Amino acid sequence: MDTKNSPKKISAVEASEKAKSYFREVSNTKDDISVEEVELDEQGKYWLITLGVHSPVTSLPLKAQGLDKLTSYKQFKVDSVTGKVLSMKIRMINFANLQSNA
Repeated sequence: MDTKNSPKKISAVEASEKAKSYFREVSNTKDDISVEEVELDEQGKYWLITLGVHSPVTSLPLKAQGLDKLTSYKQFKVDSVTGKVLSMKIRMINFANLQSNA
């Protein structure tokens, strides 16, 4: 790959900030947001950024169980050169398949 003629790519941090800003703009939320996953696709064209959105629990039964926040996950496809967010999707996590290392 000829890096002299390749356009400069934005960093993972920049791509994550673009995803956060985009989400805040389209959702108009003030919920806490965390970066959960960052991946540059195999061709190096797109950053795939997964954000965790931590929303306060409003359901009394869930609060009674001691839950104060629920987390949903959103995946963003960000152009690695321009930083433009191209898509936002719901990212499903299958917790049943996760194994404890304890």
